[in-house]
Amino acid sequence: MTKHQSNQIKKIRAGLLVIFFCLVSSAIFYSRTTPKNLVTNAEISSTPRPKKKVQTRNARYSEFPHNKHKLACSTCHNFPSANWKSVRKTDAFPDITDYPRHESCLNCHRQQFFKGAKPQICSICHTNPSPNDSSRHPFPNPREIFDQ
Repeated sequence: MTKHQSNQIKKIRAGLLVIFFCLVSSAIFYSRTTPKNLVTNAEISSTPRPKKKVQTRNARYSEFPHNKHKLACSTCHNFPSANWKSVRKTDAFPDITDYPRHESCLNCHRQQFFKGAKPQICSICHTNPSPNDSSRHPFPNPREIFDQ
């Protein structure tokens, strides 16, 4: 290696060293001047998200309290139900006269829906929740029963 080549290598190394220090110092300066409320994608993905509250200790999935769900009836029920004419033999009027379909429960209660062989939440509508028995409790309607 000649003296000229040796000097060239030294100059390249010195240049790389200067570039490295410039990058490090600008990174330090940038991190100090970044606003505290600026959040990067890396920070978002590394920040643990709070878990959704799925079940409370006193939750009883064998009962369905309409007053605690605070949803419009049409969110779960089809209005009127397909069987509204046959439920009331006299004075029939379009009404909700049947339980909602499974999709209505799954939207919010997927975890409870698939919990065990006979999920407790299924006993709200079904008499013996199982794949072999789809019989259901009578729907609490006509009006006088529903109002109770």
